Amino acid sequence: MEPKQIEKIKELMDQIDLNSFNQSLIKDNKIVFIVEDRIYRCVMPSQKILAMAEELENRLKIEFLQKDGYVTRKKLKEILKEKQGVDIDALEKEKENLQSKLKDVYLDLAILTTSDEEQINELKNKKKKIEEDFTRVIIDIVDYMKPCIEEQIRKKYYEYLTHLCTEKNVQGEEWKRVWDNLGEYENDNSKLAHTAVGFLQTLLLNVRD
Repeated sequence: MEPKQIEKIKELMDQIDLNSFNQSLIKDNKIVFIVEDRIYRCVMPSQKILAMAEELENRLKIEFLQKDGYVTRKKLKEILKEKQGVDIDALEKEKENLQSKLKDVYLDLAILTTSDEEQINELKNKKKKIEEDFTRVIIDIVDYMKPCIEEQIRKKYYEYLTHLCTEKNVQGEEWKRVWDNLGEYENDNSKLAHTAVGFLQTLLLNVRD
């Protein structure tokens, strides 16, 4: 992975702060965030949008299976373990454990008040260490699994949802979609584009009924 990509992941981790896990935001099925002094939000995709994304996913599966040079996730895992001694299943288990620990830290921070300075600092240091380990594992998995069909499709799936579910605050309670179409999102190499897809995934992982 290129240094620029690593920095983008680190920037995203830095922005996933206490406000991102505020219970009211999760309950309302949206995450509000700030990029370069502008207010944005990711909203939970509707059933219709999810169905459209799944339709895209199925279409891409057929297309990729007909192309040369791509392997399935299962086959790539076997190749990596046999040829390089890399256990992707173990790395993914480690990622899940770190993600769970990170969520616990955010929830612990959420119940503290500003007077609990010592405990807050202790939890922030713990959060930083977990984030560093989490980032390292993500980078390893992404680098190893990037060529497989499932990862290519997964990337397109989240990009599709992100372009439809990211909005910018226009005025007061008025919100407007950031990208008019998928092509606009795919050609956007800004910090916002990379940040939004991360928050969209966070929202989907933490959605509340």
